[in-house]
Amino acid sequence: MEKRVCLSCNSSKSSRWYANKTQCASCNKKEWYLKNKSKALEKSKEWNKNNKEIKKQLNKQWYTNNRKHRLNKNKEFKKNNPEYASKWRKDNLHTINALSAKYRAKKLNATLKGYDEELKLIYKKAKYLEYTDGVFREIHHIIPLQQYSNSVCGLHVPWNLEILTKEEHLKAHEELRKNMEILCRKKKEQ
Repeated sequence: MEKRVCLSCNSSKSSRWYANKTQCASCNKKEWYLKNKSKALEKSKEWNKNNKEIKKQLNKQWYTNNRKHRLNKNKEFKKNNPEYASKWRKDNLHTINALSAKYRAKKLNATLKGYDEELKLIYKKAKYLEYTDGVFREIHHIIPLQQYSNSVCGLHVPWNLEILTKEEHLKAHEELRKNMEILCRKKKEQ
């Protein structure tokens, strides 16, 4: 049996051949993709939509298998684009704030799954309000995450957050602290 060699990539490893037995399957697939890019992307989107769990597993497996490669690519990108990260942080401060708050809440075991997008929107709205009127806004937990006593501990969820100015935020904390002191005194008296 004669040894076939692909005229496009000079490989002889393929088990399937196309274009009058001169092109390997891999090169044929690439050629088809380049000719039918929009159709291929549409098919890919549809498959991903219909197979979310499989796609998730495949992505996880690919990331595990190519971790070093991705880390090297990321390092290279950061090296070649040093201003990108600081610009992104500046443009997406609401996302940074939301992720930081989520991290702190997670450490306190005070989060619920499924509210990430709603939380990001609250932080984005605060940034927008700050941008429109120039008044610095803070996100206030109506019931604080940190325990003031053994009886009170809030969650990092949308219904426990409100957007306040710095002065309003300080006033709300002072009010809560006073109420907690009164509550603790009443408990001790009983």
